[in-house]
Amino acid sequence: MGQFREAVVLTMMLASVAAVGQVHPLINPVQQVVDAGLMSRAADGSFRAEETITRAELATILVRAFDVEQRRGWHVQSSWQSTDIQDVSPLHWAYLEIQSVIQTGVMTTYAGDRFRPDQTVTRAEGFAAIAQAYGGKPPTPEKANAILRAYSDSESIPDWARPSIAAVASKGWVNVKHDSRIAPEEPMTRGDIARALSVYLSQQSPDRAPLNRTSAEIPKIESVLHAVYCHPILG
Repeated sequence: MGQFREAVVLTMMLASVAAVGQVHPLINPVQQVVDAGLMSRAADGSFRAEETITRAELATILVRAFDVEQRRGWHVQSSWQSTDIQDVSPLHWAYLEIQSVIQTGVMTTYAGDRFRPDQTVTRAEGFAAIAQAYGGKPPTPEKANAILRAYSDSESIPDWARPSIAAVASKGWVNVKHDSRIAPEEPMTRGDIARALSVYLSQQSPDRAPLNRTSAEIPKIESVLHAVYCHPILG
């Protein structure tokens, strides 16, 4: 009986994901994130939704959207020291944001203390970083697998990213492809992240808008999440 009840609850939860993640027809996701100051348009006014996102760009967007800078001050008790990154000098345009995401574990470096700021982000990497920036407790591996079974390419989702992708997918933040694919290895585009952040913003109450949250309200990052949400260091 207990297993039946659990199956029913899970089925209802999965059925509600599509509804939860719908962008309101009167809301323009691009305009919403631009108005919130999370992303910007090009000089010619275009948003270029099909352009891919680099790791430096992702770090900057996550700092803006989820108060990572405030969290860093809380996380290290305002006594942080910069992390040595071999390929990101203090003169880099995203140096402070990259320091913030590394200091808080939202993103990690590769072998040799390299961040690879100009490397294109995959959808798996991007959604995992969004989940880490948002915080909260990840689903268990069993629950993550159950959530991801709803997608036709579930088996292609890397093990390291499964809990985090399941977490954001259950919130409706993942723009699934027309054939029910998450497409984890495809490049993340500006449109992908704009849509995810638009749904996130729409789910927040006015007093919990990202730019109004205090450090006390920001979810703590537990060290145990690093092994779940962060991409393993690659050679």
